[in-house]
Amino acid sequence: MEPISNKYKVNRKLLPITKLICGLIVILFSCRNTNSSHSQINKKSDTLIDPYFSQKIYYEQSLNLPSITNQNDSFEVRIWKIYEMFTHRSVLIVKKCDDGWRSWNYHCYGKYIEDLSIAKNWDSLYSQVDSFKVSTVKPLIEYNQLKRKLLKLNFDNLPCQNKIPDFKIGHSDGITYLIESNINGKYNYYWYSCPDIYESKNKENARVVQILKQIHEAFPSFNYEGCKENTHTVW
Repeated sequence: MEPISNKYKVNRKLLPITKLICGLIVILFSCRNTNSSHSQINKKSDTLIDPYFSQKIYYEQSLNLPSITNQNDSFEVRIWKIYEMFTHRSVLIVKKCDDGWRSWNYHCYGKYIEDLSIAKNWDSLYSQVDSFKVSTVKPLIEYNQLKRKLLKLNFDNLPCQNKIPDFKIGHSDGITYLIESNINGKYNYYWYSCPDIYESKNKENARVVQILKQIHEAFPSFNYEGCKENTHTVW
């Protein structure tokens, strides 16, 4: 009978090669799992890697607003205004509640943070929320009429401005509008920066201008502002 020590003896010369092979196998499977998880995130939602979406979350939390991403709302739309060169932000919320329609206008004001050690991310670096105010607003037309006008424009079915084929942004400041909606549990989100500058160039920017004008007509306090006269850099 062969001794146990000889039966299970390992060739020491092969140990380095064996370790190297095992290490390569582990790295290979780790990379495959990492790439797989990243592709799943990207396929799940572009909003997870969208800088404006993360900025929206920042102000949403600062205003103590619940997210509507995963809610099962009958109808809710939020129109955010981001002034690129100022710390003022606002959002108009129109929602159909169980007991009827409601709408609010939020304004938040911040301060620039110049100390990089204080800022936790881009949002807090750019504009840290210092105070905000909220007011109840009512439209000049019936809520259902506004809803029909927005749905006629397919306001809940638009891509983000940077996703428009062959489109290039040609300005450096102005106002960016973020529009998010949840209709019967279907969530949609997109942003457009100074769409009136490009409304003659493609239908997407032109449609967003129409949507914003409809909102302004119903809620004058929303104060839709075009960028053509206020934006200094256009190329």
